[in-house]
Amino acid sequence: MDAGSPQTGASAPFRGSTMKTAALIAASALALAIAFGAGAKNSDAARRNTEVSMVVRGHARLNPDGDIQSIAIEREQKVPAPVVALIRDSVTQWRIEPTQQDGEATTGPLKLTARVVGRMQDDRNVALKLKSVHFGEDRTDVAPKPGTMRKPSYPAALAGTNAAGTAYVLARLNANGEVDEAMVEQVNLNVVASEKRMQEIRDAFAASAVGAIKKWKFIVSEQYRAADASPVTVRIPVGYETPQLRLPGYGQWEAYLPGPRARAPWLSQDARSADADVVADGDFQVVGKEPRLLSARSGE
Repeated sequence: MDAGSPQTGASAPFRGSTMKTAALIAASALALAIAFGAGAKNSDAARRNTEVSMVVRGHARLNPDGDIQSIAIEREQKVPAPVVALIRDSVTQWRIEPTQQDGEATTGPLKLTARVVGRMQDDRNVALKLKSVHFGEDRTDVAPKPGTMRKPSYPAALAGTNAAGTAYVLARLNANGEVDEAMVEQVNLNVVASEKRMQEIRDAFAASAVGAIKKWKFIVSEQYRAADASPVTVRIPVGYETPQLRLPGYGQWEAYLPGPRARAPWLSQDARSADADVVADGDFQVVGKEPRLLSARSGE
């Protein structure tokens, strides 16, 4: 299985402060409906379909055989303790194919990004699930070119609304680091409306994100190109918010409706199957260059 974004299936009940989190899910679902003036029918649908989620960053350290020995969570004090425990207890059971440098396996830390979701089980209990994890190297050989990263504008067609969400864009770079092709993989919404209206919102966010990112430039080092001459693809999240509906900060739960997934035809099957939304706003990922997940540890 590709370690870019393995479907873990790992889950755990979230007890202790469950009342607070259960109330958050119910209130967030209702807020999604109210924020865009949805009727009672859409409000009920939002309650049924909404999940709360957060994206957590950190680093994983390997031993020479590829066993994950330890996990360091970024700004751990901001992340709920049950989320930290779920990530750490699950991921330390995995084995990654180590990268090689001068014939030796490297054990230096891998960048880790995890998406944890919570769903109501009943009025008091929430089930947490480690939906997916992305591993990658802390890259310095592919980086945005300063001065070219104009932030996409909020769509004029949505002015005066409370529409908010995140568009996940794939950009394929040419030899000069310019964006040759860009497409939106997925748009998650933080509001709910009719299916037709939600598609209009997704389309508006997608057009804004792609239009801006096509003008971005990246710096790709000579060393990277010498090792791999194939085109570089990067995944970029673009968040859209309003003064009335702000996207949550790091370590905070987010209520959202996942959007339909599109597939980039130029990517490998493994890269296309990886989840699109396991990357935090303000970050980016080099796609298709992730280390390979081998297995859970033997004997466990």
